[in-house]
Amino acid sequence: MCTVLLADDNVHDIEALKRVLEHEGHRVLTADNGAEALLSVQRERPDVVITDWNMPLMDGVQLCFQMKRQPALASIPVMMVSASSPPGISAAPWTVFYRKPVSMHRLLERVGELVPPQPAKG
Repeated sequence: MCTVLLADDNVHDIEALKRVLEHEGHRVLTADNGAEALLSVQRERPDVVITDWNMPLMDGVQLCFQMKRQPALASIPVMMVSASSPPGISAAPWTVFYRKPVSMHRLLERVGELVPPQPAKG
């Protein structure tokens, strides 16, 4: 399937989503803050990032802005998920925003929409 980076400081949210994504065949990377997530994105180049907004060291909004500033990372789709309303930013640096709680089914569906089908190896 694809590689998904989950960035959230809530270990319960990460573990629940990780189990669902892995069950669907995705490779899942995790980070518990935005700075760690940025390093992982630079190193691993995931197909999609799912990030919380409020995290220590670097929040999800700053993670998105940092990714957009780097040409090699700018095209990676980002799903921002937060219990808060989206910040009033004229040009949001994320691809899609979901307010928590969001259904696992909807997140999986959106991952499938954001990541183009992988060519068969063989």
